[in-house]
Amino acid sequence: LNIILLCFNLFIPAYPLDGGRIYAASLMLVLKLKGQTAAKVTAITAMLISSGMIIYAVLSMLSKSAGSELLLGFVGAYVLHQSYELWTAAQRNALDSHPIFGRDCYQNAGENNNTSGNEGGVERTPVPAETDNAVLA
Repeated sequence: LNIILLCFNLFIPAYPLDGGRIYAASLMLVLKLKGQTAAKVTAITAMLISSGMIIYAVLSMLSKSAGSELLLGFVGAYVLHQSYELWTAAQRNALDSHPIFGRDCYQNAGENNNTSGNEGGVERTPVPAETDNAVLA
């Protein structure tokens, strides 16, 4: 049962599940999409997946007795609600306070923000040339 829950949570790219968070981060960091575009793509993908979950749950409940399909329908409704909230936040351009898209590391992920040679987010101060000569002497 735990392995099934792990696979469901991790490998289904529907926000707010972990797979959806990985999907959103990969859209921004790998495909270099801007945060607002990545949020819209993530929300649409999650809404499609959650709609499928709800339709499957309803059809399964109509054709046989209610079982785990009821839980799948509730999870689908939750995912649909959360992805709709993400969609509306992206439409309003209000992603600054979002738990994923509002983080500093994702703010300019779709842009080329490594122009200063600053890798890993560590601030480096230049060393004056006089200090280099004094150390070498």
